[in-house]
Amino acid sequence: MTLATEAFTRIGVALALTLAVEVPIGAALGLRSRNALVAVVMVNVATNPALNYLYLAAAGIGLLRPLSSWAMGALFVAAEGLVVIVEWRLLLWALGGRSPRMLAISAAMNVASAGLGLVLAPVVTHILRGAGPLAL
Repeated sequence: MTLATEAFTRIGVALALTLAVEVPIGAALGLRSRNALVAVVMVNVATNPALNYLYLAAAGIGLLRPLSSWAMGALFVAAEGLVVIVEWRLLLWALGGRSPRMLAISAAMNVASAGLGLVLAPVVTHILRGAGPLAL
């Protein structure tokens, strides 16, 4: 697999997993209308690939190598916090509603999908490198 193919595959897998988590959570938290579900999908299409591309590009050119695990964790939390804010504002723009409620929904969706992403990242990497399914 070429580097570009692997990058696009990783970004696509990350988006698919994010949508698989965030759409049901958004629905469970009250974003059930067709417009609301489309808005959840679209805010993720706007933010998830961009953030994952930045992570891959930074890693690819060695920007992340000198960082300690603490600094990487802080960078991850800051980046995810920025995504929560952007998605919150996009959801408010698209759907209206109460600002604190939309912020809570955005935070809940992103905490769940980021947590799952951290857990599944090694498995996805293992599979993409052609090693087959990882025995858990």
